[in-house]
Amino acid sequence: MKETFEAIYEKGVLRPLRKLTAREGQRVRVSIEAEPDAAEQTRAAYDFSDLVGRLTWTGDAVAEQRKLRNEWE
Repeated sequence: MKETFEAIYEKGVLRPLRKLTAREGQRVRVSIEAEPDAAEQTRAAYDFSDLVGRLTWTGDAVAEQRKLRNEWE
């Protein structure tokens, strides 16, 4: 039997958010996958590590910096 459910961890005990199909006293195997918190979701949203080595640019970096500085003058 395989069952997926959400639970809350409180005071050292996992508390399922719904009734389970397991019998009372039955041994079960538990795998835990924590939901990401807001900071982890933000990091994931800005993770560009998969682009490393894929992007190429042939422009002049110094000239681009000068354009950006001059934009505010």
